[in-house]
Amino acid sequence: MQKNQFGKNGKKVGYLVHLDPIQDNSIELYLESQVVSAILEETTDLKVAEYLSYKNNPSAAMDFMEGLKKRQIDTIIVHDIEIFNRSIVDLFIQNGFHFIVVEIDEFNSKYRVFQIESNGKIDTSMVYLKRTNAQWHRLKTKYKKAISRNRIVAKNLNNICKQLGM
Repeated sequence: MQKNQFGKNGKKVGYLVHLDPIQDNSIELYLESQVVSAILEETTDLKVAEYLSYKNNPSAAMDFMEGLKKRQIDTIIVHDIEIFNRSIVDLFIQNGFHFIVVEIDEFNSKYRVFQIESNGKIDTSMVYLKRTNAQWHRLKTKYKKAISRNRIVAKNLNNICKQLGM
């Protein structure tokens, strides 16, 4: 992957994750976002400036967008393509944001990065076409280990939160 594929060096981006509506997976998603951010910075020179995890709160999304616009950021990183099936994405598209997807395979052995241009609308077939055409890259050992450790940490922290009734 070429570092200049996604714009100028050191470009800042936002990071968006959608929380599970049934269970609290915010710890796991936050830890995963840290690994994805490190991969992004190393491979594309993109740096995450702001992070938002949300369930279904359009006002939180609007605040996030305002913060990004103040910093002149128009690109958002996501690591789950299922977010494009959520209505909140339309809000970001209407406000002129573009998306970069960083997908790690289920075995934590490889990743791919691809850009989704929003020309007023993003349809599912376009996302899957871009996804299919994106090239897989081997994941470095340090990232594999970080993902595995983070999943264990998240599981343990979630268990502690359940025991404490949080």
